[in-house]
Amino acid sequence: MTPQETHELVKAEVHRLGPVVFEGMSTSIASAAKRAKGLDHSECPHLRPLIVRTELRRYLKREGLPDDWTIGGNPALMGQINLVNKQAGLQLRVLKERSRTYPGGVPTAGRSPKRQEYWTAPLFLMPGGRSGRLSELLLLWDYASVQKVAEGFTIRVVHPTESGDYGRKVRCDMDFAIMPGGTVFETLVFQGDEDPVNFFDAEIDEVEDDADADG
Repeated sequence: MTPQETHELVKAEVHRLGPVVFEGMSTSIASAAKRAKGLDHSECPHLRPLIVRTELRRYLKREGLPDDWTIGGNPALMGQINLVNKQAGLQLRVLKERSRTYPGGVPTAGRSPKRQEYWTAPLFLMPGGRSGRLSELLLLWDYASVQKVAEGFTIRVVHPTESGDYGRKVRCDMDFAIMPGGTVFETLVFQGDEDPVNFFDAEIDEVEDDADADG
């Protein structure tokens, strides 16, 4: 599979996921706000993201995902949730962005060798992704305003190309923003097979890093 074909496959799958993922995230964030009402977000910033993950899993189990997509991850590990498509060879890890922890870049892979392999491996080692290894991407969400968590959110899918070092930027070669209604906007211009990759900056927080020893 060529880089262009890989890019188009990922883009098509993000388009299919867009509507249900955006609506699910919207519902989950609203539910988390109600459950955490009265608590100072600045004193317990971990609480709402944890509830969001839990609520998102419940929403997607209830509403369902597009054909070939299933819910993965171990909810006992900080509410971990992954979206998996074995047919396409894709797995999306749901993580929250936080620029103060990862300034200008995606989270590092952490200390787990398996996670480091996911972060650094190119998409699809074999044609069609059917090598037995799921290609790893990140489904990132964040509040539109850290100070006012009720003012909406952002959500996107990115693909890291290196494991990264804490506090430094981690480069990525794909960035698909999911907009209201599920529309997908590509914020990174794909250069094709012959041209150099044009990297972008993302800002996310990965909260189950130490707990997720098995990926």
